[in-house]
Amino acid sequence: MSDSSRLQTRRRQKNHPIMAETSADIVRVEASPPGTRRRRLLNTYIVILLVGLVVLCGSGIRALSFIPEDVVPNTRNLWNRVFNKWAWLWTLVVLTPNALLECFTKRKNRIQYLVLSFIRVVVLGTSLWAFWTKFVMPRVEYATSDFETKDGVEVPVSGTGFDISGHTFLLMMSLFIIQEELSPLILGIFYEANKSPPFIHLRKRERPCTANDTGKEAHNTLTQDVGRDSESEREASPLSNISNALYYVYVFSFTFVIAFGIFIQLLWVIMVFMTSVFFHTFLETIVGYLIAAAMWFFIYKVFQWLVMKAIVKVGNQEDDNAI
Repeated sequence: MSDSSRLQTRRRQKNHPIMAETSADIVRVEASPPGTRRRRLLNTYIVILLVGLVVLCGSGIRALSFIPEDVVPNTRNLWNRVFNKWAWLWTLVVLTPNALLECFTKRKNRIQYLVLSFIRVVVLGTSLWAFWTKFVMPRVEYATSDFETKDGVEVPVSGTGFDISGHTFLLMMSLFIIQEELSPLILGIFYEANKSPPFIHLRKRERPCTANDTGKEAHNTLTQDVGRDSESEREASPLSNISNALYYVYVFSFTFVIAFGIFIQLLWVIMVFMTSVFFHTFLETIVGYLIAAAMWFFIYKVFQWLVMKAIVKVGNQEDDNAI
């Protein structure tokens, strides 16, 4: 029997409330039906693979010379100047209200959720973007360039180095992060509604889990939390206590954020396709895409796992001391 299972058994014997059993259970704080996390994971991987096919198609068109090299689109178009040049800003525009809206559906640990979202997106995401585009990529291009001598000084020849596609990297990392951050919110509304209309279930009060519930019942009814969580501390979703007017404002805001996030994702796919066809070689585009996928994996499968593992370890130690 694992340490987590023994802890759950001791808590039942002493009539203590049951806590989350794994680190994955507290990533999104709320309990979710079986398969929801699998759907979210599958959805993200499918998006990464589909976008990879788009990048391969665009790079293949360029590699096979289907389009003449002298055909270059105008880079000063509205879409490029307003969206492409400010891609990370638009990422934050989508994800900041997303974090706030999802926080309203939480029963506990709202501050913890906001802090983790801020660290994932603003701190870690921005740092990785700056590290690759401002430090690594320029140095790779410089190191692989041909040089010529001007006034006794060797300078790199423009266009001769390996120019990793910074636009592909940034747009793809933005797309993957938006997908990862939005999908729990969408799944929570459309997959967890138990066949009722979207949003309606957010206003329902749930029966608190007791020590007599079985494992599956506990999974379906427990508001999962970090540390101890007594029944007297349980509270309904904040949305169950607000007026109808505020509720409709929330639904409208929620719908707008989802729609705008999907629009940004589709726009990024189109722009990456154009970049792969007209502005970078096959290998330069593919490398940018692979770096973006690797950074998504690092943020959500490595960094977040380490953070959750540390939180669960601290929570288990506190419960051992309390018991």
